[in-house]
Amino acid sequence: MAEGRDRIMAFSVAFVTRPGEYLNNKEFIKHDIQKYESGDMLERGSGQVYLEFMKQDLEAQRQKLKADPKPVLKALFSILEKVREEPALTSSVLATLDGILVDDHYLVTEVLRLDPDSKFVGILKQYLTFGSYSALTIEAAAHVLSIVISEMAIKRKSALEHGKTHMEFLVNQAPSEIGLEAVVYALVPILKVDSFKEEFLKIGGMRAVLVPMFEQKSGFHQAMYSTICCLWMISLNKELQEYFLRKDYDIIHKVIKELKRTEKEKVIRVALGTLKNLTNNEDAVEVMVDKHLLNTIDNISRRVIKDQDVVELVKDMGNIMESSIKVLSTYEKWLKELEKGQLVPGVTHTESFWKENAKHLEENTFLNLKKLVGLLDSDDAQTVVLALHDIGEFSRHHPYGKTVVDKVGGKIKAMELLQSEEPQVNQAALLCIQKIMIRDWQQLS
Repeated sequence: MAEGRDRIMAFSVAFVTRPGEYLNNKEFIKHDIQKYESGDMLERGSGQVYLEFMKQDLEAQRQKLKADPKPVLKALFSILEKVREEPALTSSVLATLDGILVDDHYLVTEVLRLDPDSKFVGILKQYLTFGSYSALTIEAAAHVLSIVISEMAIKRKSALEHGKTHMEFLVNQAPSEIGLEAVVYALVPILKVDSFKEEFLKIGGMRAVLVPMFEQKSGFHQAMYSTICCLWMISLNKELQEYFLRKDYDIIHKVIKELKRTEKEKVIRVALGTLKNLTNNEDAVEVMVDKHLLNTIDNISRRVIKDQDVVELVKDMGNIMESSIKVLSTYEKWLKELEKGQLVPGVTHTESFWKENAKHLEENTFLNLKKLVGLLDSDDAQTVVLALHDIGEFSRHHPYGKTVVDKVGGKIKAMELLQSEEPQVNQAALLCIQKIMIRDWQQLS
């Protein structure tokens, strides 16, 4: 019987982040809950309904909820509304309610039927007060509220404002008190709603919550699974995919790094699913190619994978990456970078690329070479370093490369960059000048 009681509570995500507090909450059964009924604080019989439900094993609890969930749900919310001064009891009730809704999502609909005026939302919000309640209580309340608001958003316009304020709480207040991991668990249900995704990004949720999770919880499979689940839901909206391309977030690279280190198939599945959603964006695909996603996929494909969905994702993404590498290693990709005025490391900045493409710069009286030399004035150190590399490689592989580079001002600009305060720029400039001036580069020792 105790085992069954433990299991219904163990569905609560609150215990994922605080497993040590799970045992403490078994004390709920000792509360004399009937005294609140005699004082007319609780509806008659609600305390007994709750105690009897908690004494049942898991299967009996499920059958009771399937037959008629109303008495149990009403009892739980009645206790939460009327008996707020019993922290052990209320935290246990919240964890139990969370467990019920996680175990059977249909019961969220039953909650809404019992609550046409959204009174339960107000009850749950009362438990999101720091200093008054334990972290366990706040985490469970936040997750239950996310589940309820998410379902409400489908059926009631009023949920949009509730969702906005709840999102602000999760992003701006909760992380410092209950931790990022608990916040991410609460975000998973609510980010299923498109309008809430937009609000989350608008108030800086990607920067404040998801990006730091990769820094703090990389390698922790459950935390990473939930974090990437949030990203997967956001990636379903094409108009929001621009957030994955922000350099300060570096999200695509972070997901690929997690793919490299994880052994958990569910993490692989949601990570590849997220990346696949982004393959309709050319810039995102370029990042995947530059971060050597194909190598990672190749390594994953050598493992024994039980989940057939993962097998198909590995196969699909492998094919996409192979095709993309063929396209993105062309001169057109380099031209695209040149037009943006921002060069990025990759296959277009290699010796083999310039052996094949150096003569293309003859077009329009070496117009693109002139643009490349112009990038030596960029404020982006990486772009300057790569431009110096490309100018040096052009000098080596074009029959008149050294002369042309000198004529368009590339040599003198490279020499000026020898005085750069950036060590990487200084070194790249020195190497570039050597390539321009040394006739037989291959014999340089």
